[in-house]
Amino acid sequence: MHRVLQGKVIVFTGAMREPRGDMEANAKLLGATVNPRVKAGTDWLVTGKRVGRVKTEAAEKYGVKTMTDTEYRHEVERLTWNAENADDADAEPVAKEPHKPKKDFTEPAWLESVRNNGAVPF
Repeated sequence: MHRVLQGKVIVFTGAMREPRGDMEANAKLLGATVNPRVKAGTDWLVTGKRVGRVKTEAAEKYGVKTMTDTEYRHEVERLTWNAENADDADAEPVAKEPHKPKKDFTEPAWLESVRNNGAVPF
């Protein structure tokens, strides 16, 4: 699992589409610090429905990025995708074997005359 939220400080507020506890636990697994209040140093305020004015005003005061829970999920998916694809870009390229005909392939007799003479015998 990529810790794509490493160093982020996040506050969740309001009624979320998913249980808030699950969202907070997932954010922590991804490296975030989850706080109950918006304060200086908070990176994101993730909002559901029925958001209190205190947290949104604090977010404005401290210049905290505010996003809905849906926007949050999309951002986490984007960061995860970028992290996974960055790993692939750093990986050693895998050498592919050149195509070889099957060993049990028997060439037709006329093919030898084409190779030797350059002419098709029919």
